[in-house]
Amino acid sequence: MNSYFDDNQAKEGHGRRSLRGGVISVTARGVNIVAQVGSTIFLARLLSPHDYGLVGMVSAVIGFAPMLIDLGTTDAAVQKSRISKDEVSALFWFNVGIGGGLSLLVAACSPLIAWFYHEPALQKIALISSLTFIFSALSCQHYALLRRAMMFRQIAMIDIGANLFGSGLAIVMAYCGSGYWALVVKPVLVALLLAVGVWWECRWLPGLPKLTSGVKEMLRFGAHLTGFTMTDYAARSGDRIALGYFYGAGQLGFYQNALMLYENVLGLLAVPLHTVATTSLTKLREDVDELRRSWATALSSLSFFAMPAFGILAVTAPDVVVLLLGQKWAVAGPLFTTLMV
Repeated sequence: MNSYFDDNQAKEGHGRRSLRGGVISVTARGVNIVAQVGSTIFLARLLSPHDYGLVGMVSAVIGFAPMLIDLGTTDAAVQKSRISKDEVSALFWFNVGIGGGLSLLVAACSPLIAWFYHEPALQKIALISSLTFIFSALSCQHYALLRRAMMFRQIAMIDIGANLFGSGLAIVMAYCGSGYWALVVKPVLVALLLAVGVWWECRWLPGLPKLTSGVKEMLRFGAHLTGFTMTDYAARSGDRIALGYFYGAGQLGFYQNALMLYENVLGLLAVPLHTVATTSLTKLREDVDELRRSWATALSSLSFFAMPAFGILAVTAPDVVVLLLGQKWAVAGPLFTTLMV
């Protein structure tokens, strides 16, 4: 338990631990992407572009909510030099309060979402999807404590288990004729399993919240970080909202799966390495020269592997889409090419 609240400084063997954490995180991300793409291969043959489009309409509108739930507090807790149990407790209840409030807001606005797109089915989809925010809020600070302690192997096992179980259930539901509900239930179940997993691994129990100067500092840090991510999300979701509104669920469904393939390729390296780098580089803040050297090495390594992969996929994207998803998704091939370029 004390390892979660130790001073955030590099210790002996820090380089080896960081490298091992990077390998574990990238491997886990790879397994999760295989599971994600594998489930999409099955689901794309069992479901229609219209099914994907319906879920995409809702996710484009409410997808910002998880960023507000975290509000950058996870990274703030990971990077802080010293942190107390009282401070983490305050952040935990802050996350839960925002998550519960957003869940109620989305549920209340579900009729408005259905009216905006002229799709009555969206009301129930938004209502069920709102549960994700509560489960995500419950896991934020426990996840941060595991990252702070550099317990990347445990994090990887939790992520993989939740993703595999959620994907498996979605495939079973689609096979049994549940339609778009398979896509709706999957993220809700994954969020629930992640919360259960991190609570099981990190046995820390939050206490009563106390608003200290340290908590205010972390909230300010998180607010600045969230400002960037919200701006980035608005730029990336505007096209999906416009496609759903003007062209309907079917056309959005093609774009949704092309975007899914693109984000999985991008996330294979960028997402897990960001998680490790945030934790590892923070411990080098007192050694600026080593920090610069480590950052340059990480960036050059990422570029070396990522750029050729993107170039190859940009050329082969139409064939890859048909091979993975089936002929009925051929329209998504040129879209995937455009995204990769």
